[in-house]
Amino acid sequence: MYKLLKKIWFSISLQQKLWTFASIVTLVLVVSALFNFKLVEFSIGGFGDILNDNARCGAFLEAMEAERDAFQSLVRENTKENAEAYEEAVKETKRSVSRLPYSYQTIGSRRYARTWSIKNAYETYEALRNQLISMDPSEPEYVQRLYWVYDMQEYLMLYGNRLIQETLNQGNVSYQKKA
Repeated sequence: MYKLLKKIWFSISLQQKLWTFASIVTLVLVVSALFNFKLVEFSIGGFGDILNDNARCGAFLEAMEAERDAFQSLVRENTKENAEAYEEAVKETKRSVSRLPYSYQTIGSRRYARTWSIKNAYETYEALRNQLISMDPSEPEYVQRLYWVYDMQEYLMLYGNRLIQETLNQGNVSYQKKA
Protein backbone atom coordinates (compact mmCIF):
# COMPACT_ATOMS: atom_id res chain seq x y z
CA MET A 1 0.00 0.00 0.00
CA TYR A 2 2.78 2.39 0.94
CA LYS A 3 4.68 1.66 -2.29
CA LEU A 4 1.55 2.30 -4.33
CA LEU A 5 0.94 5.67 -2.64
CA LYS A 6 4.59 6.60 -3.09
CA LYS A 7 4.45 5.70 -6.79
CA ILE A 8 1.26 7.74 -7.29
CA TRP A 9 2.71 10.69 -5.37
CA PHE A 10 5.85 10.81 -7.50
CA SER A 11 3.89 10.40 -10.72
CA ILE A 12 1.56 13.39 -10.26
CA SER A 13 2.47 16.96 -11.17
CA LEU A 14 3.41 19.69 -8.71
CA GLN A 15 0.12 21.46 -9.39
CA GLN A 16 -1.83 18.30 -8.47
CA LYS A 17 0.27 17.90 -5.29
CA LEU A 18 -0.52 21.50 -4.26
CA TRP A 19 -4.21 20.99 -5.01
CA THR A 20 -4.22 17.79 -2.93
CA PHE A 21 -2.42 19.52 -0.06
CA ALA A 22 -4.79 22.51 -0.21
CA SER A 23 -7.80 20.18 -0.25
CA ILE A 24 -6.56 18.31 2.84
CA VAL A 25 -5.87 21.58 4.68
CA THR A 26 -9.33 22.89 3.73
CA LEU A 27 -10.98 19.67 4.89
CA VAL A 28 -9.13 19.82 8.22
CA LEU A 29 -10.17 23.47 8.70
CA VAL A 30 -13.82 22.73 7.87
CA VAL A 31 -13.92 19.74 10.24
CA SER A 32 -12.22 21.83 12.96
CA ALA A 33 -14.68 24.69 12.46
CA LEU A 34 -17.66 22.32 12.67
CA PHE A 35 -16.24 20.74 15.81
CA ASN A 36 -15.72 24.16 17.41
CA PHE A 37 -19.21 25.27 16.39
CA LYS A 38 -20.79 22.18 17.97
CA LEU A 39 -18.69 22.63 21.11
CA VAL A 40 -19.77 26.26 21.50
CA GLU A 41 -23.40 25.34 20.77
CA PHE A 42 -23.25 22.60 23.41
CA SER A 43 -21.70 24.93 25.99
CA ILE A 44 -24.00 27.86 25.32
CA GLY A 45 -27.08 25.64 25.17
CA GLY A 46 -26.28 24.11 28.54
CA PHE A 47 -25.42 27.46 30.02
CA GLY A 48 -28.68 28.89 28.67
CA ASP A 49 -30.64 26.16 30.45
CA ILE A 50 -28.86 26.96 33.71
CA LEU A 51 -29.61 30.67 33.36
CA ASN A 52 -33.24 29.98 32.44
CA ASP A 53 -33.76 27.82 35.53
CA ASN A 54 -32.12 30.47 37.72
CA ALA A 55 -34.35 33.15 36.20
CA ARG A 56 -37.52 31.14 36.85
CA CYS A 57 -36.57 30.55 40.48
CA GLY A 58 -35.67 34.21 40.91
CA ALA A 59 -38.97 35.25 39.33
CA PHE A 60 -40.85 33.18 41.91
CA LEU A 61 -38.98 34.81 44.78
CA GLU A 62 -39.56 38.31 43.38
CA ALA A 63 -43.25 37.58 42.79
CA MET A 64 -43.64 36.19 46.30
CA GLU A 65 -42.00 39.30 47.77
CA ALA A 66 -44.31 41.53 45.72
CA GLU A 67 -47.33 39.51 46.84
CA ARG A 68 -46.27 39.72 50.47
CA ASP A 69 -45.85 43.49 50.23
CA ALA A 70 -49.16 43.93 48.40
CA PHE A 71 -50.93 41.72 50.95
CA GLN A 72 -49.51 43.74 53.85
CA SER A 73 -50.61 46.98 52.19
CA LEU A 74 -54.10 45.59 51.65
CA VAL A 75 -54.39 44.43 55.26
CA ARG A 76 -53.21 47.83 56.56
CA GLU A 77 -55.44 49.84 54.24
CA ASN A 78 -58.18 48.18 52.21
CA THR A 79 -58.37 50.56 49.25
CA LYS A 80 -59.25 49.92 45.63
CA GLU A 81 -55.65 50.60 44.54
CA ASN A 82 -54.24 48.20 47.15
CA ALA A 83 -56.79 45.53 46.19
CA GLU A 84 -55.87 45.84 42.50
CA ALA A 85 -52.13 45.69 43.28
CA TYR A 86 -52.76 42.66 45.48
CA GLU A 87 -54.77 40.84 42.78
CA GLU A 88 -52.07 41.50 40.19
CA ALA A 89 -49.35 40.29 42.57
CA VAL A 90 -51.33 37.10 43.29
CA LYS A 91 -51.68 36.41 39.55
CA GLU A 92 -47.96 36.93 38.98
CA THR A 93 -47.05 34.64 41.87
CA LYS A 94 -49.34 31.89 40.58
CA ARG A 95 -47.75 32.24 37.12
CA SER A 96 -44.26 32.07 38.56
CA VAL A 97 -45.11 28.98 40.64
CA SER A 98 -46.49 27.24 37.56
CA ARG A 99 -43.33 28.11 35.58
CA LEU A 100 -40.91 26.57 38.06
CA PRO A 101 -39.02 23.64 36.50
CA TYR A 102 -40.81 20.52 37.74
CA SER A 103 -39.53 17.52 35.81
CA TYR A 104 -37.88 14.94 38.05
CA GLN A 105 -35.74 13.58 35.21
CA THR A 106 -34.51 17.05 34.24
CA ILE A 107 -33.93 18.74 37.59
CA GLY A 108 -33.11 15.80 39.86
CA SER A 109 -34.41 14.74 43.23
CA ARG A 110 -33.20 17.64 45.38
CA ARG A 111 -34.59 20.43 43.22
CA TYR A 112 -37.76 18.44 42.62
CA ALA A 113 -38.27 18.12 46.38
CA ARG A 114 -37.71 21.85 46.89
CA THR A 115 -40.10 22.73 44.04
CA TRP A 116 -42.68 20.26 45.36
CA SER A 117 -42.47 21.96 48.77
CA ILE A 118 -43.11 25.35 47.19
CA LYS A 119 -46.05 24.13 45.11
CA ASN A 120 -47.72 22.38 48.04
CA ALA A 121 -46.99 25.14 50.54
CA TYR A 122 -48.32 27.74 48.13
CA GLU A 123 -51.63 25.85 47.81
CA THR A 124 -51.98 25.76 51.60
CA TYR A 125 -50.95 29.40 51.90
CA GLU A 126 -53.39 30.40 49.17
CA ALA A 127 -56.30 28.80 51.00
CA LEU A 128 -55.35 30.45 54.31
CA ARG A 129 -54.78 33.80 52.61
CA ASN A 130 -58.15 33.67 50.82
CA GLN A 131 -59.93 32.75 54.05
CA LEU A 132 -58.32 35.69 55.80
CA ILE A 133 -59.21 38.13 53.02
CA SER A 134 -62.86 37.07 53.26
CA MET A 135 -62.91 37.46 57.07
CA ASP A 136 -64.05 40.51 58.96
CA PRO A 137 -61.06 42.01 60.83
CA SER A 138 -63.14 42.19 64.00
CA GLU A 139 -63.52 38.40 64.18
CA PRO A 140 -61.67 36.84 67.13
CA GLU A 141 -59.53 34.51 64.97
CA TYR A 142 -58.53 37.21 62.50
CA VAL A 143 -55.23 38.23 64.10
CA GLN A 144 -54.13 34.64 64.68
CA ARG A 145 -54.86 33.74 61.05
CA LEU A 146 -53.15 36.91 59.86
CA TYR A 147 -49.95 35.83 61.58
CA TRP A 148 -50.29 32.35 60.11
CA VAL A 149 -50.45 33.91 56.66
CA TYR A 150 -47.41 36.05 57.46
CA ASP A 151 -45.55 32.96 58.65
CA MET A 152 -46.51 31.05 55.49
CA GLN A 153 -45.22 33.93 53.38
CA GLU A 154 -41.89 33.77 55.19
CA TYR A 155 -41.74 29.98 54.73
CA LEU A 156 -42.40 30.37 51.01
CA MET A 157 -39.65 32.98 50.79
CA LEU A 158 -37.30 30.63 52.63
CA TYR A 159 -38.26 27.75 50.32
CA GLY A 160 -37.67 30.03 47.33
CA ASN A 161 -34.20 30.97 48.60
CA ARG A 162 -33.36 27.32 49.14
CA LEU A 163 -34.55 26.44 45.65
CA ILE A 164 -32.41 29.19 44.16
CA GLN A 165 -29.39 27.95 46.10
CA GLU A 166 -29.99 24.36 44.99
CA THR A 167 -30.48 25.50 41.39
CA LEU A 168 -27.23 27.47 41.48
CA ASN A 169 -25.36 24.53 42.98
CA GLN A 170 -26.73 22.13 40.40
CA GLY A 171 -25.95 24.62 37.63
CA ASN A 172 -22.36 24.98 38.84
CA VAL A 173 -21.88 21.22 38.93
CA SER A 174 -23.45 20.82 35.51
CA TYR A 175 -21.35 23.60 34.00
CA GLN A 176 -18.15 22.21 35.51
CA LYS A 177 -18.92 18.77 34.06
CA LYS A 178 -19.48 20.29 30.63
CA ALA A 179 -16.37 22.43 30.86
